[in-house]
Amino acid sequence: MNGVDHVNDVDLKVLDLQADLPLLERWLRSPHVVRWWGTQDLHLTALAQRSKDSHAVITADGRQVGYLCWQRSSPAEFEAAGLTDLPEDLVDIDILIGEPEFLGRGVGPRAMVLLLARLGGEGVRFAGVGTSISNRPAIRAFEKAGFRLFRDFEDPESGPCRYMVAQLHGAVEAGGSDGRPLHGRRLSQGIRPIRNEKETAQQRIERVTREEVAIAPYDPAWAESFRRERDYLRSCLPTYLIRRIEHFGSTAVPGLAAKPIVDILIEVTDLQATRGQIAPLLEGQGYEYFWRPTHGDDGPPYYAWFIKREARTGARTHHIHMVEGHFTEHWDRLLFRNYLIDHPEIAKEYAALKSRLASTSRRDRVGYTRGKTDFIVGVTERAKRYYGRA
Repeated sequence: MNGVDHVNDVDLKVLDLQADLPLLERWLRSPHVVRWWGTQDLHLTALAQRSKDSHAVITADGRQVGYLCWQRSSPAEFEAAGLTDLPEDLVDIDILIGEPEFLGRGVGPRAMVLLLARLGGEGVRFAGVGTSISNRPAIRAFEKAGFRLFRDFEDPESGPCRYMVAQLHGAVEAGGSDGRPLHGRRLSQGIRPIRNEKETAQQRIERVTREEVAIAPYDPAWAESFRRERDYLRSCLPTYLIRRIEHFGSTAVPGLAAKPIVDILIEVTDLQATRGQIAPLLEGQGYEYFWRPTHGDDGPPYYAWFIKREARTGARTHHIHMVEGHFTEHWDRLLFRNYLIDHPEIAKEYAALKSRLASTSRRDRVGYTRGKTDFIVGVTERAKRYYGRA
């Protein structure tokens, strides 16, 4: 086994204190754990007092490799570090990977994503984690799991430390999603509601389908916006779930007028795992998530669809479509894109059609989409023949 071996399955197992205690004692004595956790006595005392639903063993491909614990810490526990403006309902998390050969293999972020999904299902809105600023691997792992910088602080025992927060519900967008720390602002001011908590699923759908359709001249910045979002998603999503990431739609065709929303098509290895692990992670960062039919109101196959918005205005910036590799109809959209690039005269016809539809279906995104369908289907069939895919 080596540091590049792929870990297929990560899970959380209920901790059996009596059976698992010798393993935990060994992990807490390991030099790579002592470096960040300190001596084991205090941790073992606290561990014995925990309820079974506040900690778990991390397994990787069936092997026990690490430990997670979580608790609602009192404000007094954070005051000593100057963390006085954390959300009152925040759940604080600690994690260790005890088996050194599993360090740096993505086990920690995947375990954290599983825990965040569980906590989100229990109604938790915020989770936090702290570590030494010098523990760069841990900070990168927490970022991949969806945590963002809240504040750097000085710990009397550990020295300079960093506290990071993940927001678990799609009802808020992180004020620090631009990479700036959230401290210096009240958290209630640092997040922006993007939908009413009482909004039903049907009301959400009606809201997004009635948003204005507006066509803008081609902007070369769209290509860079795609690259930035692609790189960001690769940095924070579980690597074992993500394969291809493609820029498609009109913003991917140089010179073509389009809605100023970058469409991104992502191949995932498992849509059900995407629903359980990626959806909570992105919702926690302010993306809106829909389990969407490919055809009409209820036409399978279903796929994961996300809207990303500009934090200040609420304007859409990206549509992210996550499908599996066998979703042929979705991947055919790349043929449509390529054909428009190779045939500018067809792209001009498409631009004219979209402009007409935008004027007649300004607040009807469903009607706008349906109005393009025959053109897209026809051109896609021509593209298949042209590229030898028919």
